[in-house]
Amino acid sequence: MRLVSLSLVVPSILLIAFGIAQSKPLPKDKKEEPAPTFKPLEISAELNQNDSKDPKIGNPSKKYTVKLAKDRTYVIDLDSKDFDSYLRLLDKAGNQLAEDDDGGGDLNSRIIHSPAENGDHQVIVTTFDAQLGKFSLKVRELKITGNAKPFTLEKKGFEHAGNLAQNDKTDLGKLTKVVSVQLKAGQSYLFEIDSEDFDCQIYVFDGKNRLLGQDLAKVICAVTDNAPVNLVVASFDGQVGKFNLKVREFTLKGEAKPREIGKDGISIMANINKADETAVAKLGKVYSVQLKAGQNYTIDLASPTMDSYVYLFDGKSKLLAEDDDTGGDLNSRISFRAERDGIYHILASTLDGDETGAFTLKVRKGE
Repeated sequence: MRLVSLSLVVPSILLIAFGIAQSKPLPKDKKEEPAPTFKPLEISAELNQNDSKDPKIGNPSKKYTVKLAKDRTYVIDLDSKDFDSYLRLLDKAGNQLAEDDDGGGDLNSRIIHSPAENGDHQVIVTTFDAQLGKFSLKVRELKITGNAKPFTLEKKGFEHAGNLAQNDKTDLGKLTKVVSVQLKAGQSYLFEIDSEDFDCQIYVFDGKNRLLGQDLAKVICAVTDNAPVNLVVASFDGQVGKFNLKVREFTLKGEAKPREIGKDGISIMANINKADETAVAKLGKVYSVQLKAGQNYTIDLASPTMDSYVYLFDGKSKLLAEDDDTGGDLNSRISFRAERDGIYHILASTLDGDETGAFTLKVRKGE
């Protein structure tokens, strides 16, 4: 599948392969690093056999350090005519924040990221297909300008029939268009985009240009302030035409009695059926669990016949993480550290949302 960096979802919604990296509070005795002065980065270089191997992809790579400021949004583009580019973004401790294969179109990569902390970040340039050659790497700050008069959300939601034309352009590039909507801070929303004319993609930014989420069809995220939300509709395949955009409030209903995660974890074997429609407009099943603050958990969703996709929400329907294939093959895995005691909801679904069949969901303590 085409990997697109998230920021789930999220705050910085980054999960590994559509995942979310949550912002953690600094210890009381640790002062926050001051916001650095950002300087746009533009590098033309070449990957060769003597470059160090990337520990994840296993192919030659180059590493660059760039200073980024929190609560701002940056675009990282890696283009090459010689190889299938692959980007990874790490924090200063070496923890991965995002990765992308073809998000820049064709075989080029793009990461859009809103940092959770000020300071050094590491950009890893590598090759997915093991081919080598010249590349161009650019890092710049993103500025999205919203519509002067944003749309408002009615009780049944908001639906907009628009048109993407050849001359439409935003700071994200050509063939992109902004639709601004006034929403309520603290409320979660489901954003949906579809088109019969082009391969569309949607980006959701808050009023401060922070990326709340992005995907090819659906984004679920909570709005962070009362400023209008800017939705950027983009063409991934270079085509143009009509599109339909929908926005509605999102609430996920969990189980009446949440499940405790004992020392052996829990294992659920069930089936997704045609009647299992959920609030995310996908077929699936919702399970509620009781998690403890400071504890690490691993959530695995596997199916012998379906391309599994798993979501994790808090008790207020805020999306915390989501994953497609991190579990290997077409199986899903989320590794999560609970910030607080409470009830969390797990949605077991599929990538396309219309598959039916058997699955196994496991939740255990630890990595």
